[in-house]
Amino acid sequence: GVELFRQAIENLADPPRLRHALLELTRAYNPLDDAPILPPSARQTVLALVEAGEVESARGLLESRLDAYARRGQPESAP
Repeated sequence: GVELFRQAIENLADPPRLRHALLELTRAYNPLDDAPILPPSARQTVLALVEAGEVESARGLLESRLDAYARRGQPESAP
């Protein structure tokens, strides 16, 4: 999952590769959430942002999703 997010982020300027990475993220299952790693709606949002030239916004969305995914299953820090 993490590697697919990284591929998507690295390929924001390459739409065919970006689409492929995003498609794989929506196909990959996250058992902790009982859902795809990346919801199809988020995939569409990222693609729309990139097509509109909002690459940094798309990057931010992917990075926030990556951060949330990477933290799932990790032990919580003590306060």
